Amino acid sequence: MNKRTKAQIDEDGYREVTINPWLSQEERTFVIAHECAHLINGDDMINTRPQGHNKPICEQLADYTAAALLMPLEDVYEYLEKINYQKLTASKRVKVITQLSVRYEVEPVVALRRVKEVYIIKQNRQMH
Repeated sequence: MNKRTKAQIDEDGYREVTINPWLSQEERTFVIAHECAHLINGDDMINTRPQGHNKPICEQLADYTAAALLMPLEDVYEYLEKINYQKLTASKRVKVITQLSVRYEVEPVVALRRVKEVYIIKQNRQMH
């Protein structure tokens, strides 16, 4: 287990998640969405949640699903298009990421990843 959460199955077969009370509101929000994403994705209970680039695919998918739950595709895309995000300077993009993280109550890194995902998804839809 990591220091952020502890997940286990109780004697009745229910999944029980304990969240570190010292997490920020944004971290707690994401952790809860992440754990719900495991249920949505039909994942088995896992014992570890490595950080960084060594995450198992089920952890990466749970992160993706959590971000999708917290930051809906169309809502985010419409906002980004309205402000012409792709043509903004780097410093203005940082401000937008900060605004999105506040709006959706997620950490800036989650907002940044979601913006990238939204554009990838939209571009792939346009090509097909």
